[in-house]
Amino acid sequence: MRLVSVLCAALLLPACGPGEQTLQPEACLPYGPRSVTLSGKAVTRMFPGPPDSRNVDSGSAAENALLLQLDAPICVASTTGTDSNAVEEREIREIQLVPQSSFAAAYSLSGRRVTATGPLFHAQNDHHRTKVLMTLRAIAPN
Repeated sequence: MRLVSVLCAALLLPACGPGEQTLQPEACLPYGPRSVTLSGKAVTRMFPGPPDSRNVDSGSAAENALLLQLDAPICVASTTGTDSNAVEEREIREIQLVPQSSFAAAYSLSGRRVTATGPLFHAQNDHHRTKVLMTLRAIAPN
C-alpha cells in the first residue's frame, strides 16, 4: 500500500485521494525532471568497466554500482522526442541509483531497505547498469 500511495503522489493522480488507494496497472512513472520516490533494498554490485567492460580478471577495471531492488515492478512512460528517455520500459525490478554527492553515505546503506527520491532517466552509456536509473536526490533507511 505504501508504494501505491507514493505512486499516487508522484503521478499527482486525482483519483488517488485519501479514500482511494488503488493504482491502475497501466499507470507508469515519468522520466525526469520530476522526482519520484521508490522503496526497496539497496545493494552494491561490481561490474567490469573500461577498457572493454568484459571481465575484471582479464584487465577491465572494477566499477561498483548502487542498485535499488524494488518492492514491486514499475513501468516508466516514454517522453516525447528522440532523446534516450523516449523509451517506455515495463516490469522494471531494479534500478541503478546515481548519487550526486555523499557517495559514501549512499553506498553505506547497501544491504538495507531504503526509500530513494529523484528523477528517473534511461540508460545512455556503458556505465549505466540498468535500463532505468535514478539521479539520487535523497535516500534514507526505512
